[in-house]
Amino acid sequence: MSLDVDPWGDHESYEQYPSDRYEQNLPTFYSSGEALDAYGNRGDIKSTQEAADLVFAAIFEGTAGSVSKPQGILDILGGGTMDGLTQFVEGVPIVGDFVEAITGVEDGDYTDLGSWVSLLFGRDASLASRVQAIENKLAAGSEYYDNFKRGDNDSVLGSPEPGTIPAWVQFGDGEALGIHDQAAQMTRSAFPDDGIRYARCPFLATSSDYTVGVVIHPKGTPTQPATSLYGRCNADMTEGVYVDFFGNRCRIGRFTRSGLSMTRTQWNINNSRSYSNSSTPKLRMVGTKYQVVIDDVVVLEHTDTSGYPIDMAHVTSGFSVQCWTAILAVPQWSGGLAAFAVSNANQSAIAQAVQTANGAATAAQEAQDAVVTVVEDATAAATVAATSAAEAAAAAIGAAQQQQVNAVQAAIVGVQKGLPVVPYHHCMTNHECTFHQISRDRDVTGLTGGVSSTSGSGWSTHDHVRGTTGSTTGDRTLDPHSHNDSFSVSRSDPTYLPPQNSIEAGFVRVQWTGGRGSVVYALGTIPSSSPNPIYILVGRMNPDDGAVLIEHVSPDQTAAISGPGEQIYNLPNELVFEANESVWLAIHQPGPTNSQRQLVGKINNASVPREGLLYPPQIASRIISSSVVAEQSTIAATSLTFTPASALLWIGIGQPTNLPLPEPVIYFEDFSSGAIPPTLSRQEGAAAVVVSGAIMLPGGLIDNGRRRYRVTAKMARDDHEVSGQIRTPTTRPAYLRVRSYVDAEVRSTGVTLAYRPWLGGGVLASQDFTVNSGDVFKLRAESNVFTVFKLTGTDTWTSVLTYPDTANAIPRGSAYRYTELGLSRADFGNSGGWEYILAQDLPDPE
Repeated sequence: MSLDVDPWGDHESYEQYPSDRYEQNLPTFYSSGEALDAYGNRGDIKSTQEAADLVFAAIFEGTAGSVSKPQGILDILGGGTMDGLTQFVEGVPIVGDFVEAITGVEDGDYTDLGSWVSLLFGRDASLASRVQAIENKLAAGSEYYDNFKRGDNDSVLGSPEPGTIPAWVQFGDGEALGIHDQAAQMTRSAFPDDGIRYARCPFLATSSDYTVGVVIHPKGTPTQPATSLYGRCNADMTEGVYVDFFGNRCRIGRFTRSGLSMTRTQWNINNSRSYSNSSTPKLRMVGTKYQVVIDDVVVLEHTDTSGYPIDMAHVTSGFSVQCWTAILAVPQWSGGLAAFAVSNANQSAIAQAVQTANGAATAAQEAQDAVVTVVEDATAAATVAATSAAEAAAAAIGAAQQQQVNAVQAAIVGVQKGLPVVPYHHCMTNHECTFHQISRDRDVTGLTGGVSSTSGSGWSTHDHVRGTTGSTTGDRTLDPHSHNDSFSVSRSDPTYLPPQNSIEAGFVRVQWTGGRGSVVYALGTIPSSSPNPIYILVGRMNPDDGAVLIEHVSPDQTAAISGPGEQIYNLPNELVFEANESVWLAIHQPGPTNSQRQLVGKINNASVPREGLLYPPQIASRIISSSVVAEQSTIAATSLTFTPASALLWIGIGQPTNLPLPEPVIYFEDFSSGAIPPTLSRQEGAAAVVVSGAIMLPGGLIDNGRRRYRVTAKMARDDHEVSGQIRTPTTRPAYLRVRSYVDAEVRSTGVTLAYRPWLGGGVLASQDFTVNSGDVFKLRAESNVFTVFKLTGTDTWTSVLTYPDTANAIPRGSAYRYTELGLSRADFGNSGGWEYILAQDLPDPE
C-alpha cells in the first residue's frame, strides 16, 4: 500500500500525519460549576478525563523498556536477552533509523523497541480495575450496555447476557475481532492481515433520537487506522451515519455499504481533535442535528439538510476497528472498545439539573464557611441558592420527564422540608415548652383515714403493749381480732396562684431557626368576676450578660379566655429566633392576688440551689412589677429572681401562624444499579427483578397476581403525577398509581384507568390502541380529574384517557399521596416491565 493513499478515500496524504507515541499531558481539573451548553456539554476543549488518560497510559506504558516483558518475549523468539539486545544496538550506527523503521519513533532507542515489542505481544491485564469509573459513567441510564467483561475470544464478541440478549453480528476482513483484555479488539499478530472488522449491535434504540457512546481501551490510538461508530443505520447496516476517529482527527458523514465496500459522504471534519486512550467518544443524534462528543466536549457538529431518514427503521448501531500497515512500518491497530452503550439522547435537562444542584450545594457550603463574619448575608445567599437550584432542578426534570433520564444513577428522593416537630408527650400543639406536658401530673397533697374497727375473730393471737394502770397492767395478750384500717390520698391539679404582681416566666432553648407566631400556656381556676388583666410577654436573652430584651407584650387577653385549660395566643407579627437561642416567655397579672387566675406549672420543685455560672441559671424566673412592662425595654439579669423551689410555669413558643407549603417531592429511579432500591417498598406479591435496566417479573413458574412497589417518599401535594417507560408490554397489565389507589393499567392492547382500593372500586375508563415497547405514559391527578397521557413527540404529551370524579368519591388528603408502579402475572403470562419511574408533585399555582 502506498504511503500517499488514504484507505478511507478522502484525505490528501498520510505523509503529513507521522506516527507518534502517546502524548502525555498534565491533567487539568474543573469544578462542577462550569456551564453546560444546550446538549449538556462543557464549552471548553479540556476534560478531567485527561487526568484518567495520564494515569491509565502511565500504568500501561510503565512496562515500556523494562526487562520483564521484553525479556520474556525475546526468550520466546529465540533465547535472546535484553542485555544482549543492548550490546547489539549500542554498537550499530544506524540504531535510530532501525528503531524508527520498526516502531515509528523518531531517533528511537532500544527502550522504544522494547515498548513496541511489548505492545505487539503483551496484553494489558485487569483492564476492569482501571476503567471502571469511566465505564460506570457511560453505563448510567443506558438502554443497552456492554463492557465486554468476559473471557478472551479471538473472533467472537458474544453477548453481555447470553440467553437473554442476542450476540453481536460481526463481518469484515483482516485480523479477527474478538475480546482481549476485557475489550473489543482485533487480534494483534506479529504479521497481521490489514482490514476492517465491523460489529452490529443487537439492540434497537427505542427512539430515533439517541446516542452511541464508547470507552476507548488504553492500548493506543495511532494516527492512521480508524475506529468508527455507526448510528441511525437500517436493519442490516447498509446505510447510516458514521464517525471516523483517527489518532489526530475525526470526521462525520453518512454512508452506504455494499458487502465490504463502504461509500462515505463527508459532512464535517476536525483536523486537530480526536479520541485518545481511555476517552469516551459519542455520536449524538437529535432531530437533524448531529454531534461528535469526546469527554463531554463537542468537537464536531452538523445539521443535516440532505434528508437522511429519521425514523424507527433506522435505529441500528455498531462500530468498526481497523488494522493498517505502511511500507516498512509497524502495523497499527485503531483503538479498541472497553465499553459500548446505546442511550436516549436527551440528557441535557437532567445533566443541567444535577449540575445546578451541585452548584447550589457549593454555594450553600461557601455561605456556611462565611457564617462567622457575615451570618445574615451568608444565610440569605445559601437559602436563595438552594431554593433556586431546587426550582431549576424540578423544572428541568419536569421538562425531561418524557425521556428515560440517563444521567441519574441513584434514586432522587425529594424529602418534604416542613417545620420540625416535637413529640406529642412534649406538646400536642407543636410548641417548644418549658417542660413536657406529660409531666403536668396531679400532685399528692395529703393522706387521710385511720382505724375504723377492732372487731373480728379467727385471727391468730398477737401482742399489744398495754398501759400501766388498771387490772390489765402488763397484760400483753388479747383475744383474736382484726383491724380494718382505711386511708386515702388526696391530689390536686398542678396549678398555683403566683405572688401579687408577679411576672411568672420560664426559659426555652429553641431547637430550630425561623419565625415564631404563637405562645401556648394553660390556666386553672378563673375568678368568677373581675379577674386581673393578663398579658403574655416574649423576650430574648442576651447570652453574654443574662439580660432579657422584651420583644413583645400582648394586649390584655381577658376577652379571649373562655375558661380553664390550654390557651393559644397568636402574635400579630412573627418573631425570628435562631436555633439554640434562649427565649423568655412570661405571664403577668398585675392586681390583687385573689383576682388572679391560677397558672399551670411544676409546683413542688426540689430546692436545689446552683451557682449562676451560666445564663439563665435555671428555667424558672420571676420579677415583681405592678405596672405593665414596655416593649423593647431590657430587664437586667440582677432584676430576675431565680428561687430554687419556685413553681415552673408551663408555657411554650410555637410555629408561625402562616405555615409554608412543604417543598415539592420529586422521585426518580431508572434501575441502572441492577437492583430494586429500598426507596421502592414492596406492597403486594412476590419480588420482581431488574433485567437490563428495567423492573420485570422473573421467568419460570411463579405465582399469579399483582406485584406493587410503593415510592416511600409520599407526595407533598394532592395534585401529583407519575410517569414511566414500558418494556415489552403484553396483554397482562403493568401499573402506574397516584393518590394511593388510582391506576393506569398498561397492556399491549391499550390502557385502562381504574380505582383499586382494598375493597370495591373498578374501571373508570379505558381506551384500546397498540402499545409498543418504549412507549412513555404519564398518570396525573389534578383536583378531581385523572388523566393518562402518552408521549407522542419529543416533548408532546397526548391525552388518551380522562376521568372527572364529579362526585369526589376518590379520597384526597395527606393520607392518599402515595405513588406506585406495579406488574402482574396470570395464566403463565407476565406483564411488561418499567424502564423507569418518575413521580413528582405538580407545581403550585402562581
